[in-house]
Amino acid sequence: MNRPADAIVCGAGAAGLAAAAIAATGYRRGLEGLVGHLDVLDENGVPTVSGGRQHPSAPGLFFNGYRMDLSGQLRLMRFGARQIAGAVRRELAA
Repeated sequence: MNRPADAIVCGAGAAGLAAAAIAATGYRRGLEGLVGHLDVLDENGVPTVSGGRQHPSAPGLFFNGYRMDLSGQLRLMRFGARQIAGAVRRELAA
């Protein structure tokens, strides 16, 4: 099958182009099969960057909800979402 290099391929095999993709992995990370080949995970399968930061080998890829803190994960996710929105806004304005 001939696909553009920037095509998004779904689990069922359907492919297409998109301006953005959001993957909600649920209670388990399970990111290895999704982004493991991009060298953005540590040895435990946890993203090495989060919030508004991007890994140099995967520009435009953001992670949220993988940091733990005593103040609560949902609280951190709120801040991470704002950081990601700011980074995307800056990138689109450039």
